[in-house]
Amino acid sequence: MKITMKQLKRIIREAIDAVPPTSSAIDKIKMLAQIDPMQALHVAQSFPDYESMDLSFLHPLLLEAIASNIADQIPESSYPEVETAVEGWDIGFEFASRPKRFYAADGMNLTDEQAEERKNQEQELADLAMSVIEDYSDIIKSEFASIEAELVSEEQAMHARGTTIEKTMVFMLMQRQALVEIETFKNTIDIRIMSDRI
Repeated sequence: MKITMKQLKRIIREAIDAVPPTSSAIDKIKMLAQIDPMQALHVAQSFPDYESMDLSFLHPLLLEAIASNIADQIPESSYPEVETAVEGWDIGFEFASRPKRFYAADGMNLTDEQAEERKNQEQELADLAMSVIEDYSDIIKSEFASIEAELVSEEQAMHARGTTIEKTMVFMLMQRQALVEIETFKNTIDIRIMSDRI
């Protein structure tokens, strides 16, 4: 029997519509979520009753995947570190020519020239940290956009005579909120990704 492409699409659509969001479907989504939570969300969205499915288990997995992807995409960072925090993920970046543990102690005697050189280097690294806030924000927005999370608010403030920038973004993800905070301090950037508290 020959069928047209239009008929085939209709048959597939009817087959998908006939599949209820049963526990077996949820179980399959949960299994896939352990491997690729973003793909699991896309699969869940293909079900006709997606809006009524309880996918709360996906929310922290999606945020964890986003945190990992962000850490992988930021090339300027010298020493990135992703940590699980109390309510989400904390990604710290230190802009430095070498790890902090190799810096000489603060009490070390420096010549005036060495002290000036160190001060200039620290200022350059602090300026670099501040200059990439928008680039990092774009990476974060892109990650959330890839799973159709809506940006609902965005604010930025500068503190401490320009040495610190704080930026906050709130995304709506599966009827829940995800809060992203970006903060610079001297030569470091800290990105915190937190789930809502409900």
